[in-house]
Amino acid sequence: MRRFWLILFCSVLAANPAALTLNSPVDSWRQLSVEDLELLRASIEARRGRFFDHQDIRAYLRRQDWYQPNPYYTRDFLSRAELKNIELIKEIENSKLREGLYDEKEPVF
Repeated sequence: MRRFWLILFCSVLAANPAALTLNSPVDSWRQLSVEDLELLRASIEARRGRFFDHQDIRAYLRRQDWYQPNPYYTRDFLSRAELKNIELIKEIENSKLREGLYDEKEPVF
């Protein structure tokens, strides 16, 4: 079920890029796995064209109609709200890792 919500959220994000310029639902993020949080975080930067070396993230992004890698991508392309959301997601990931609330898989980026 969590995977469904993540896919739905990423679809909304792709259809409505302004979705992450507002304060996002941090409480709902806490329900996601570390793997799903990484994918959510990657999706924010992917919207702006970031290319990812990690095979799983690349495979996911290749299936998204909205993803267009940009060889000139820098973090300067991100808004303050997007940077803040990335930071918040990373904090939740780190908290889960410290508490041992994660899948056996290592964080990917």
